[in-house]
Amino acid sequence: AIKWASEKGIVNGYGGTNKFGPNDNITREEFVKIALGVMGIEPNPGIVAFSDVDASSWYAPYVNAALSAGIVSGYSDTQFGVGEYITRQDVAVILNRIHNFSNANVSTPFSDSNDISDYAKSAVEKLSGAGIINGSESKFMPKSNCTRAEAACMVYRMMSLMKEGK
Repeated sequence: AIKWASEKGIVNGYGGTNKFGPNDNITREEFVKIALGVMGIEPNPGIVAFSDVDASSWYAPYVNAALSAGIVSGYSDTQFGVGEYITRQDVAVILNRIHNFSNANVSTPFSDSNDISDYAKSAVEKLSGAGIINGSESKFMPKSNCTRAEAACMVYRMMSLMKEGK
């Protein structure tokens, strides 16, 4: 999944190096860049909608484009959550907004499904049913930080299903 995402230009190493850091947590803005790469949406250097997004930062055009496309929202109307790690349930929400797997078998086989926030339950159920997300030892760990490897795997599985027309 990491090799595929790298070859497609969806992910890259830190600071122009070939270090991926699979076990490192991924920030909200880093995942937004990945999400746009999956959708083929170009960054938008327009007006910054969130007060915590520096207009001169590398990620501002990605956050703007993702907000315009309706695949992300902030913690509030003014705060995106720059520099904060994205949770596994928030990754599920964004992936479900990219492609709504409405035909998936709805499934929540996780023993910690009660820990999933209400806003993310439907996305987690659909993506679990489609085989895009899974857990460890019967737990999804919805509020845990998503690692770079986990993000790459989820995106890879989603793109594989989309390619199959599911």
